[in-house]
Amino acid sequence: APSEPPAPAPANDLPLLGDLPYATRQGMPALKVSMQVYHQDPGRRFIIVNGARLQEGGVVGTETWLREIRPNGVVFEFRGERFLLPRQGG
Repeated sequence: APSEPPAPAPANDLPLLGDLPYATRQGMPALKVSMQVYHQDPGRRFIIVNGARLQEGGVVGTETWLREIRPNGVVFEFRGERFLLPRQGG
């Protein structure tokens, strides 16, 4: 009998930065998040990455987009690939 196709991954099941292929990670800038502020109001969420303040929709360098700030980390998109950078420390 043919096997069932795999179910699509849930939207919140993103690969972690460290899970991305090495070739993908090679091309992206360093992402040093020194501060992360999550708020119910998306307009009040921001991170400090590589010393610069960034809100959702912002870009690091030219190709790494900040897509979402979550309580547990930050979702970036690089060349069409979304991934989660887990929140550091407390």
